[in-house]
Amino acid sequence: FCPPEMFHGPASLWSQDSFAMQMRLDDSKARQVLRMAPSLVPFHVRVECFRELIRLDRETVVSARDNFIQPPNVLTVQRGQLLQDGLAGMSELSSVDLRRRVRVQFRNALGVA
Repeated sequence: FCPPEMFHGPASLWSQDSFAMQMRLDDSKARQVLRMAPSLVPFHVRVECFRELIRLDRETVVSARDNFIQPPNVLTVQRGQLLQDGLAGMSELSSVDLRRRVRVQFRNALGVA
C-alpha cells in the first residue's frame, strides 16, 4: 500500500524520549493518539509505551510483600451460581483490590459458608 514512513510520520516524532515523556501525562496528545488511532504509532513505540505504563502502574500498586500481609478479598459464591456470584463480587472491588489476593468461599445449598 505505502511505505511505513509515509503512514507513521517522521522518525523524530516517535523518538523514545519525547513520546514516552508525553505518555506519562494523563491527558496528553500522545495518549489520545494511542486511544483513537493506535495504528498510526509504530509497533515498537507502542510496546515501549505499554511497558512504561506498566512500570508506572507497578510503582503505584502495593508491593508483592505487602500483598501477603494484608487480608485477602473474600468472594462468597454459591456452587450453582459460580459465574454470576463471582462477577457480582468482583465488580464491587476497586482496581487496586483486584490486584491483591482473592479468596473464594463457597456457600452450600442451605446458604452456609
